[in-house]
Amino acid sequence: MTKLFRVARTVVHAGALVFCAFWLVATSSNGGPQVCYTGIPDPVTLQVTIGTPPVYDAGPEGCQGIDGLLANGTLTFGLANLQTQGACDWYQTLSMNGASGVTLTPVDQVNSGDALTEAAGTFSSTQSSGCQGSWRAFLGPTTKPDPGVPVSPLDAGGAAPWTLLREIDLDHAELCGGAFATTGPLKCADTFPVTGITQAAP
Repeated sequence: MTKLFRVARTVVHAGALVFCAFWLVATSSNGGPQVCYTGIPDPVTLQVTIGTPPVYDAGPEGCQGIDGLLANGTLTFGLANLQTQGACDWYQTLSMNGASGVTLTPVDQVNSGDALTEAAGTFSSTQSSGCQGSWRAFLGPTTKPDPGVPVSPLDAGGAAPWTLLREIDLDHAELCGGAFATTGPLKCADTFPVTGITQAAP
């Protein structure tokens, strides 16, 4: 698991005090946010193509595509409002297409200092009544850009690996149409390699 998404997963499930402590250390140690990204305007619409996620021996169960997000699929992010809080500059996700049943809510502080953007909201399956919970995705390079060497999302893929981490915290896994063998609350996640990012028309 990459540094970006180890941090994301830890912070998402930590308490507010833990996150604040992490954020203060991260920002004070480098004197402020690093300029990590270049090559895209503000606002911008990015179409992200994803590949097949690797299989891990441990960790959360995969989400079985219950939100329609599958290998070799695409997500389209409407980004704007370049932010300068955290370890890197980042963009707010204002709109998104490609995952079904997701209603976005504003993200005021990205929960992984290395991510280009974070999308978060509620999930309610369009296929299975009662299959619902919270939804979150992080998009960013596999390795944080070196100081003074910002990277362009449009170069993602191949020699410039990027990753999309998507997590769903389900309230009742047994209501998700047989996708999971467990009952009650369940966290599922998939880490998709990004095979390419293109700038799309708004």
